[in-house]
Amino acid sequence: MLRRAKSVDIPFMVKGYEIGLRDGNFSESKMQINAFFANTTTHKNVHSYIYEHNGTVSGYAILRKKDDIRHEIMMMFVDPSVQGQGVGRKFLTAMLTGPLKDSPVLCSTTQPASARMMRLLKSLGFERKIEAADG
Repeated sequence: MLRRAKSVDIPFMVKGYEIGLRDGNFSESKMQINAFFANTTTHKNVHSYIYEHNGTVSGYAILRKKDDIRHEIMMMFVDPSVQGQGVGRKFLTAMLTGPLKDSPVLCSTTQPASARMMRLLKSLGFERKIEAADG
């Protein structure tokens, strides 16, 4: 089930960020990460979503509206305990058919170390347009 994140989800999101940072899937942020996640629960153009699998919070994503036609998946995390079970695909599909369904242009910045995310995006029709050293 996909839902908007709430302030009670911030500890899960911070834990996911720390795991992603450790594994090289996220780039280090100079901002205070708790404040960033709190802001995504109320910001006009940046929204955070939680994905629940079998009744358990299993992932989150940060989406940003770049302009009237473009949205960006800024960050997506799936708990390691459910990776490899199709949860990431269900989560991304829920976003594509839910909050992102009317976006004609969708992009995602992915760290080079995140081969799993790149494979998932490609399998769902995303194309690699630009590659830089930092994602």
